[in-house]
Amino acid sequence: MNIKLLATFLFGALIASIALNVVLYGKQEAPSAQTLPPEPFRELDLSPAQIGVLNRCGTLCCEAAEELRAQTEMVANELKEALASEELDHELVKSLAAELSELRQQEVDNNIATLLEVRNVLEPKQVRTLYRVLYPNYEEDFLK
Repeated sequence: MNIKLLATFLFGALIASIALNVVLYGKQEAPSAQTLPPEPFRELDLSPAQIGVLNRCGTLCCEAAEELRAQTEMVANELKEALASEELDHELVKSLAAELSELRQQEVDNNIATLLEVRNVLEPKQVRTLYRVLYPNYEEDFLK
């Protein structure tokens, strides 16, 4: 598998997870002195408007991701069964493989759309902070 594509996919999943955490954090009561927001949100200093947008984004992208994951799992299982069958149906295997490939591409596209939406919500300083928190070697790794 292409390493950059995998990294993009994993980063998109991470951003979706962060967006979901913002959703869950946004639904909590105001934090007390003992309750601090989860990392990396503490350092991002999100405004209420940003939390609202990320809340919506997190809900939508997580629903789409879960639906795609379920479809991908179902087609992957069908493909395994087709490959394990005594009488191999080449056309069915090719069709299922193409469908699985399309679903995986949709997962990547969903992650990229989430990344773009999150990036549009954050200020440039917040984006740098997010990258710095998520990737401690950010300058070394990403700005080569």
